[in-house]
Amino acid sequence: MPPRELEVAREVRQACLAARGALEAFRLALARVAPLVDASFASEVEDIFRDPGLHEWWVPARELGFVSLVAAPLVGRDGAKGALSFYYGAARRLNAGERQLVRYVAGQLWAVAGSRPSGD
Repeated sequence: MPPRELEVAREVRQACLAARGALEAFRLALARVAPLVDASFASEVEDIFRDPGLHEWWVPARELGFVSLVAAPLVGRDGAKGALSFYYGAARRLNAGERQLVRYVAGQLWAVAGSRPSGD
């Protein structure tokens, strides 16, 4: 992972641990990550260490303790604004229902957080 993105990942992790609530953590993560990503598509990686094309992620994945991830876009009227991501400590393949649930939750989170001023 490039240094800038790794720094943001660390900031988001610390902020989530220190946040007063889930919405506060979500908003901070969205504000820090959205400018860095093109979240116009959903993504799933069953085992990051089995994909040589993702070798740049191996060190941060070990450092942050994840093997598998799934991400769904947070899409508003004017396009994608970020992504809702779940990270797993072991290899994991989601089934169709779980994928659909992740996309649904991403849509609901954006409907709530995207419709409120950032100071709320």
